[in-house]
Amino acid sequence: MISPGEYHFFYELEVSDAEEELIGLDDPGDVVVLLVVSRASVQDGQLMLAGGDLHFNVTAPILINAAKGLALQKVLRGLDYSITVRSAEPRD
Repeated sequence: MISPGEYHFFYELEVSDAEEELIGLDDPGDVVVLLVVSRASVQDGQLMLAGGDLHFNVTAPILINAAKGLALQKVLRGLDYSITVRSAEPRD
């Protein structure tokens, strides 16, 4: 998992009352947003989970209440988006 800010991608999310209750959220400043990242490629028709491109699950961020250690995965539906991430130079 990675902070979306590491790749200059930022979320502005609405959290429902039910979601606030689920993660015990009292202060919005306690929320940490993370993305699930995988590295996968297809070789000879088989999915290989190592090597290949990085894939960021931007439609289902993980919301963590850092103060209480509780989290949920918020699935965002009905989004119209296009995202391309390119690196001019390798990151250290």
